[in-house]
Amino acid sequence: MAPREGLRYVGSGEDMARAPAPPDDTRAVPESDVQKAFEDVYEKSLAEEPWKGAGLYGSYLNSPDDIRRSFLDLWPRLNGVLEKPVDPATALKDIGDLVIYEIPDGTRTTLTTTERIDVELDVGMWCLSFMHTLRSLGARKAVLMTHTAYNRQRGVAELERIMSVMERGIAPMADYCRANNINARVVGMNDDYELSESIRAAFPERRDSDFEAFFLIDYREEDFLEERGKELMSQLPEVDVVVRHTKLHVSGGWLPTKTLQSTLLYCQNGTVYTNWTFDEQVSLVGAALLAKYLNKGEMLVKTYPSVDDVKKRYQKRELSLSNRVVKVRGAPRKLYVMGSPWGLVQVYY
Repeated sequence: MAPREGLRYVGSGEDMARAPAPPDDTRAVPESDVQKAFEDVYEKSLAEEPWKGAGLYGSYLNSPDDIRRSFLDLWPRLNGVLEKPVDPATALKDIGDLVIYEIPDGTRTTLTTTERIDVELDVGMWCLSFMHTLRSLGARKAVLMTHTAYNRQRGVAELERIMSVMERGIAPMADYCRANNINARVVGMNDDYELSESIRAAFPERRDSDFEAFFLIDYREEDFLEERGKELMSQLPEVDVVVRHTKLHVSGGWLPTKTLQSTLLYCQNGTVYTNWTFDEQVSLVGAALLAKYLNKGEMLVKTYPSVDDVKKRYQKRELSLSNRVVKVRGAPRKLYVMGSPWGLVQVYY
């Protein structure tokens, strides 16, 4: 089966800039014109044959073999950043111990949805496809933010949009979890939550699962100052990498005591399914693993083995203002930014 290309780039940079008004013009651009400009540049291409292991939504996902081959091809181009290189087979194996806390964003401003998939399903399919990518690469656990309680402060219209997105995402995710014996655990949702009955019915506890997904629903940091919240927090795994999309900060989504040894990975790109090809999702996991390697042992318990190590860091960080840029391919469409002991690392994919 030929790999699904997902959202395929078919235009030039000049095409992307084409719009009814110049960039510095403050006049409103009709929504239909904006959508058409993006549809002229992107086109959706589903798999010729559905992946049989994905339940009803197989045509939206690539096979695990495709995904693993993509990672093994990608890793040598990231490996050069490390002072002590890790071979692709070992890196792939180490994903088994990688725990990502994924904070999606940019769902309202990523204008890639086409007529082949509606915007509500577009968001839910991002979460499903990313979970599928992690599982295919051997990860065993992941934490995914769905939405916070703070989103309710935006008003009734925004709350209705969130509930519509959540409702559309239940069936695909439940079907995938059922077909692949995934234990989807809901954390933080109260009984009075608008969709609580549907969600609890869709995601029963599954024992002997090889993958656990922890979904934070209606999350409030304040909950974890209370006894109930402390018990909920005990359910979560220790996080290695916090992945934040479109915003270079974490607000309203901290996990007290679970991110003590974690590092932050910024992804500039929004989390809707049509904005990502399967190999781009693989690159996100690869960037997260790179961030974990770069910062291992750097949080809280760091010790310096020698004066030479201190001098080396000072030279790179303070005198050279190190800012490593890795361009994995031409015409990149994804950008990741991470820290390291000696400065920033930017990965363009």
